[in-house]
This record gives sequence, C-alpha cells and structure tokens, in this order.
Amino acid sequence: MQFFKIITIKCLGIVVGSMDNPKERLKDASQSRHMVLWHDHSEIAGKSHYLFMVWFLYDPCTYYTDGEFSKMNCKETPVNVQSVVESPYIYLLAQSNSSVKDQLLYVPTRLEDLRELEEKISSKDGRTFTDKLRFFSGDSPARQLEAGQQCGGMFPCMCGTQDIYFSDTSKYSQEGAFYSSQDRLQLLHKTKAWEDGFTKGNLAVFQTMKTEELRNELFHRGVAYSSAENVSGLRRILNVSLKGVKRPPALLCTKLESQIDIGSYEISSIEPLHDLKNVINKILKELPKAAKNKELKEKLTNLVSDIEAQNREMKGTECRLNLVKVTIMLQDFQHTEDGRAMYVMLAALTELQSLAYMCDTNRCPRTILRAYNQSFIFAIKCMELFENPETCTKRAMFGMPFHCLSVHLPETLRLVSGRSLVAEHAERHFYKLRELTLRCSNRKSQSIIASAMFRIVVERKAADGAITSYGRQEHTISNACSGLSLGHNTIFSNNFLKAHKTATLHHFRRIADFLEIGEGVWFKVHDGGVEFKDGKNCPDNYNSGPILTHFRSRNMKDINNMLKTSWEFCIRNKNSLKIPLLCDMLTDKKTADKQVSKKYEEIKPAISNVLRSLAEDKHKEVENSNGVSASNTLNETDEKLDESSYVCAVPLLTQCQTEVPSILPKKLQQKNTVTDAMRSLWPYSKTILESFLSAKQRFKQHNSCVNRLMLKSASLKVKPYFLKFVKILEEEEKAKTISKFRDRGLISMESNSEDNWKIKIINYWLNQINEFL
Repeated sequence: MQFFKIITIKCLGIVVGSMDNPKERLKDASQSRHMVLWHDHSEIAGKSHYLFMVWFLYDPCTYYTDGEFSKMNCKETPVNVQSVVESPYIYLLAQSNSSVKDQLLYVPTRLEDLRELEEKISSKDGRTFTDKLRFFSGDSPARQLEAGQQCGGMFPCMCGTQDIYFSDTSKYSQEGAFYSSQDRLQLLHKTKAWEDGFTKGNLAVFQTMKTEELRNELFHRGVAYSSAENVSGLRRILNVSLKGVKRPPALLCTKLESQIDIGSYEISSIEPLHDLKNVINKILKELPKAAKNKELKEKLTNLVSDIEAQNREMKGTECRLNLVKVTIMLQDFQHTEDGRAMYVMLAALTELQSLAYMCDTNRCPRTILRAYNQSFIFAIKCMELFENPETCTKRAMFGMPFHCLSVHLPETLRLVSGRSLVAEHAERHFYKLRELTLRCSNRKSQSIIASAMFRIVVERKAADGAITSYGRQEHTISNACSGLSLGHNTIFSNNFLKAHKTATLHHFRRIADFLEIGEGVWFKVHDGGVEFKDGKNCPDNYNSGPILTHFRSRNMKDINNMLKTSWEFCIRNKNSLKIPLLCDMLTDKKTADKQVSKKYEEIKPAISNVLRSLAEDKHKEVENSNGVSASNTLNETDEKLDESSYVCAVPLLTQCQTEVPSILPKKLQQKNTVTDAMRSLWPYSKTILESFLSAKQRFKQHNSCVNRLMLKSASLKVKPYFLKFVKILEEEEKAKTISKFRDRGLISMESNSEDNWKIKIINYWLNQINEFL
C-alpha cells in the first residue's frame, strides 16, 4: 500500500556532487520521508484490540507548500498539503490485552518491518525515497511503554523529573535527566543485573529483586542506603536513582535491534490532544471554587454546569471551544483581582492550544519564543490560583499532562509542529471500527478484524474526509477566538520577576538562544520590566538568529546541548545582556550562596536513609563475657555521619607532615603519602577515587562554598566503596580489627600490627570523608 500521494512531492532534479555540497544535502533531504508511529488499546465488540497507525511528517523540503500546490493545479481554493500528507493509515490491528507483556509481543514484528524500511521506494516517475521512523506519539501509558518508563508513580514523565516538582513554582521547569533513549540505556548499563533478568523474560527486573540483590545493585551504582531498610524501602531508593526507568525502550527489548538503525527514533514528550483535554477539564471544574467575587463565582458555576450537563465525553475540539467561551466571559471581570488572574491564565492557555495545533508553515522562532513565554505565565498563574485544589488532589491537578504542556510543548515545537503529533484522527479510527463492527459484521472474534479492515479501506477510497476536518475545526475555533484580545507582546513586570526569581532563571535558561543575541532584537528592557517581541505584529525571525531547528537534522539532545552552550555564554556576558534582574541575581553573593545551599539540600537526601537508621539503632553494645563486642563487622549503621564520627587510630597528616605514618608496612614505605598508598590499594573505578581526591585538593587550596559543595558530593559517592572495601579486607586479612563500638559510633583500632595496615588506611580516609558529612 502506498502511504503518500505523489502529487504533493517536489521534484528537485538530479544534482551531481558530494554530500558536502549544499545542493546534494538538499537533494538527500528531499528524498527522505519521516514517519510517526501511534498505538493504543480499546474495546471493539467486547474484545480488547491493539491498533497501530502511521503517518508521514510534513516537510517543506520534501513536499509542496500550499501555495505551490494550488498554483501547480490552478486551484483557487487553497489546499492544506500538511493534512493530506499526515493523514494516518492503519499499520496493524490485533486482538490483545493491555498488559506490558502482551504489548511487547509485537516488537519482533515491528522490527522486521523496520528492517524493510532500509530498502528505497521508487515512485512511478523513477524517483527514489528513503523512509525513516522518527517519532512516536500517543497518550501517557503508550509513551511510557515505548520509552520503558514506569506507569505513574514518582517519575511518570520520560524526562526523569519527579512529580513533586510539577507543582513547585521554582522547580517545575528544571532541567530533565533524559533527552534520548541512549541516556536511559546508559543508566541501565551501569550493572548487568537488568540484562540477566530481562533475557529470562522478566519485564520488571528491579521489581522482583530480593533484599540482598537490591543492596548489591545499590552498592554497584554508588547509591547510599541503610542496612535497616526493608525490601520496599530499597526499591524506592533504587527507583529514585533510576528516575523511573523500568526497562529498555520497547524497540530494544529483543536481540534484533542490533540489525536495525533506530538512532533517530524519539518518543514525543507531549501529545496535544490528551494533554490539553485533561488540563482544560480540570481547570474548568476548579475555577468556580477558586473565585472569590460572588458574581464571578455564580457565572462560572452556571457556565461549568451547562458544560457538564451535556453528560458525555468531550472531544478535543469541544474542550478547546469551552476554554475559549470561559476566557471570553472572564474579560468582563478583569476589574476584580481573581477575575484578572483567571483571565491571564486562561488567555495564556488559549494561546498555547493554538500553538499546539499550529501548522508547520507557521512554525518560526517568534512562535517558539511565544510558546515559552505563554507556558511560563500559564504555569505560574495556575500554581498560584490552585495552590490547594478542591475538586481533585494537587497531584491530579498538576500531573503529567500539566507538566508536558507547560514544559515540553515549547521544546517540542523547536523540532516539529504540534499538529504533526496530534493523534486525533488516529483516535477516531477506533470509533469507526466499533461502528463498522456493530453494523456490518457478525461480531465474532475471528471475523472482526478482516471485516473492519476491508470496510476501512473502501471508505478511505470513497471519501477522504479527514483531510478537511482539520480545516473545519480550526476555522471554528479561530472564529471563537476573534472575541479575545490576544497576540500582544509578552511583558514581564519587575514585580512578577522578583516574586519568582528561581523560576525566572529557569525560564531564561530555556530561551538562552534568544537572550544571547542581546537587547533590541527579541527583547527590550523598560523601567517596569522586560518586553519580549513575540507578538503577532513582530517579525517571525531575524538575521541575527536563532536559526529554526528541524527534525530532519536535529533531536532533543542537540537542542539541550545548544541551550547549555547559549546559557553559558549568557552567564559570561551577563553585563551585555542588560537585563537588570538577571545581572543582579547572578552577581549577588547572597543569592549565589542561597543557590549553592539549595543545591546541597538536593544532594543531602541521598544519605537520609542512613541518618534515619542511625537514629533508630543508637549503637547499642552487646558485650560478651570477655567484654568484647559481639559484632565484628563494619556496617553503615555502626557510624554517625558528623565531624566526630571517627576517632582516628592513625595520625592525621597536616600541611607540615607529608610522610606516611608508621601504619604502612616496610614494602610500601617508598610511598610518599597516604594518598599514594590508597591509590595503590583501590580495587574499584579510579575515576570515583580521583574525583574525590581532586575535590579535596581544590577545597584545600581555596575554601569556598562551591568547593565545599563539590567535596560533599564526591564524599557521598566514594563512601559506600570505602565501607564495602573494609568488609572485604576483614575476610582477606583474617585478623581482628575492631574491638568495640562506642556510644557515638567511635571505632577503636585495637591492634597496630602490620596485618591491619590496609584497614587503618581506609579508616583514615573515612575520617577525612566524615569531616564534610
């Protein structure tokens, strides 16, 4: 079956030259087509069915624009070529349960079909095209399955951000942990436990580990934990370390992936249909509860009641229309404080929904900047208005749909238009399949799929209604929005920015490529605030940049690296940016110290489990008849992590004392320092030890807050290795090294013989580490 219409494809002709030639690169781009995959579960005639659909992404480098196509065919009525190209086709329909195990059974079939994409396709006029799988789009459970992310829980989003930050005004837009499938695989590849379990058919390797296996996994990953933790506690610590990653991405769950190139395949972080629908419905239900003005509260209650009285599931278009109606009504209540706040929030959300359904021809640097600014306003106002929601929990109000809409929508628009990822037409196919099954089949399981597929193909050939549906619904919504005053430049007042300093810095980091150009291009500083030139009357782009990125040559990791480079440039040249708030926040020493302290508070929970266990144990001594402690092993719970944790049984080295103390045997006396001795003994990764030693040296040379923070972080990472090393050496040396545990967890070395010199060196370094914990 052909998945495209030849009439929309450009003919660039034959260009001779190498790939270094711009014309040759253009030819290669024009002969490449990128696909989007979608899948979902639903019921058909009482049976659970699994539907896959694919469509091609509109690329003006490959396909005609609307104007070119109309001119070529002499049509006065404009044709939306993007709707024609991105019309979805059924790829696979099967009866299947919705469990992860059943869904992964179709991965080998998908990989076999992907392998066939390497073969070029020839058109009737002799041109060849290469097809590539580029994006996956779907609702949250489908995206989580495709990415190998846990469904729900603390880390529902593929970016690895914890859900408690979704409703935090200062952290909701902080940098994520993952930007590609490769980043997720690197986290899994730190140990082989997941691979050994996964090859045996265990789809949730980390969820089936026992206590000792979990402890070994945490140790090899360098994660601090307490021996007093039970299985559920250890799993929670491991889950936090993995950022919600449960398994490899779906296409990497078999051994066939090594034969297939899926390096450009990305799972979209947003699906506009479901995310907008979810957010709009929750906000409209909560608005009457948040209103303080009596008249406003009454009108909102009546309007929301009329919407709910329809007593049916709203379509995406209907939810967007309801949003516009409520926003228009709030225009008359801007004189009240709560009415003004609600209007600003809903106006920003109205613009976001328009940007999410925007055509690719309208995607430009100006609209991308607009999406960032409006998402910032919407997120802050929403969190201020609904600090304690009444109609649902705070976690439900500020869940994954809110996070995806306020954080990931602008990022996604940098690569592809939101309309290209909307699964509205794909969702409608389930309705068609159910209707055809009820009307035109005997409803038997063995004949449902064949009958439905046949009639879908016939219907598609008879009338292509999906092509014009987008135009009709967008025309309806745009007419409804004509009553709103939208499209003005975004202005952030100084009071607004000062009230949300940390969130402002995160926002500026996300638009660093616009800021690095300097004042006068994309922004202008006034006495009362900062004005961004993102209105509808402003130019779509400037020669000074930034350049519009595209999915054919960039991915989300490239975007993240580009923004990091731009933000570093902004920090180095903060004075030339001429944004007073940014300059003050980056040069104010008190603010910098607060940022460092906050960073340390984020690192500190890594040892919270150890500290809690220490408080419970109290280091009770169990003496035997000879007065010797019944325990002769060194555990994490046998120490206190404060400056007096260890009483050093070996002399400490000072600046004037650089020679090795007498704890070293004669065969290692040639070593100049305890550092050299430790390097010679260290059996684990040298990178971890050298990171700690270099951080210690930097802190010794310059006692600054930043260096202290780096030393604390390095100490936390290296300490579990020292503790494990002590246990190993106890068995190797076969000597009595610990005589008793004192009230405060003090370790007393009873023997000074050369048999214990290794353990003494390790405890010397443990003393050094605990000076900073």
